[in-house]
Amino acid sequence: MRPPRSRGFNLLEMAVVLAIIGVLVSVALPSWRSAQLQQVENEARTVLERLDLKQKLHWQRYARYALEAELPPLGALSESVAAEYQLSVELTPEGYRLSLLSLNADLPSIGLTHSGLWTQSSSKGPE
Repeated sequence: MRPPRSRGFNLLEMAVVLAIIGVLVSVALPSWRSAQLQQVENEARTVLERLDLKQKLHWQRYARYALEAELPPLGALSESVAAEYQLSVELTPEGYRLSLLSLNADLPSIGLTHSGLWTQSSSKGPE
């Protein structure tokens, strides 16, 4: 007489399931990371627009543009942007230039001038 067969998975079935899961993860992970980086870049643009508005309000109140220390810190505006970017404020005789310098090689550095001109650079910011 044969002993009753167990109704569980055998080792081969479990290995096949793990291999399929591994293939699915290896396909999905790069597109997930790409979407995550795109979200951070979009949020960085929103942060620059908010800082641009702060500069214009500062001009109306004090007749001069704000220094970097007078603007809200990046962490207060967006923690995910603060983790990936560093703020730079350049004051010129004509106005200002706000820049978010990327700390991540996969994200571009983004800039916005007082006249609304956007710039983007794939070069890495300060280390």
